[in-house]
Amino acid sequence: VLRDFNLENLSCVEMKDVYTIKVMGFDIDIENTLIAEAVLSLNKKGRDIVLMSYFLEMTDKEIAKELKLVQSTVNYHKKNNLKKMRKFIEENDYDKKKTD
Repeated sequence: VLRDFNLENLSCVEMKDVYTIKVMGFDIDIENTLIAEAVLSLNKKGRDIVLMSYFLEMTDKEIAKELKLVQSTVNYHKKNNLKKMRKFIEENDYDKKKTD
């Protein structure tokens, strides 16, 4: 799945099953391959909002200010992108497919 992404443009590096994704100048390390791939499947705005919210623990208000969006827009994008990630994970859960 990752071969479909231009990792250079995403500022993502895979080393020993740890994915490092940059957001706001911070390196976010994600050890779970499926979660990392789900995050990388999002567009830049969605990826940034998810990473800022769940990995940098920023509030919707802080994210809105940083991205110059209204708070309700951040909330919408966060919920929408979590749904996309959930769908991606359900469709690509290789371990589950092996046991079915």
